[in-house]
This record gives sequence, structure tokens and C-alpha cells, in this order.
Amino acid sequence: MKSLIKTYVMKSLLKFLTITFFALLVFTSCQDEVIEETSINEQEFITASSPLSSLMQSTSARDGRVDNILDNANCLSVNLPVTVIVNGIT
Repeated sequence: MKSLIKTYVMKSLLKFLTITFFALLVFTSCQDEVIEETSINEQEFITASSPLSSLMQSTSARDGRVDNILDNANCLSVNLPVTVIVNGIT
């Protein structure tokens, strides 16, 4: 009879400790997210009048299909004539 009571107490204790462990795990894993508001720096934006936007526009508007055999890029063009040197031979 004592062993039956001892087994029951051990099972109850194990169940209680398991439930307590998982409850603590759940409550400690939940946290509030911190929302950070950063100030906007005007230098981080690309405006229509900036030099970078002008360069981007001229690069994307250029038709460079004539020299694709040299650079494989439609948006760039190579000033021809081009001198090619391979293994010291022109």
C-alpha cells in the first residue's frame, strides 16, 4: 500500500513540475516588441533633382545595343574604336 501511495505522489509531483515548467517557459518567452522610431535623414533620399538620380536616368535611358559583344550591357556604351590586348598581342 505504501508503494502505491508513493507512486501516486511521485506521478502527481512529476505532473505538477512538468506543468509548472511549461507554464514558466510560455510566460517568459512572451515579450513586448520594442518599436523604435528613427528620425528621417534628408540625405538618405534620392530626389529627382539629385546628381545620383540624373546619373541613374542617363544610364537607364542609354541604348548601348551596338557594342554588346564587348560589354554585354544594353545600358552602357563603349567609346569605339577599342584596342584589345590579349597575352601581350594587340
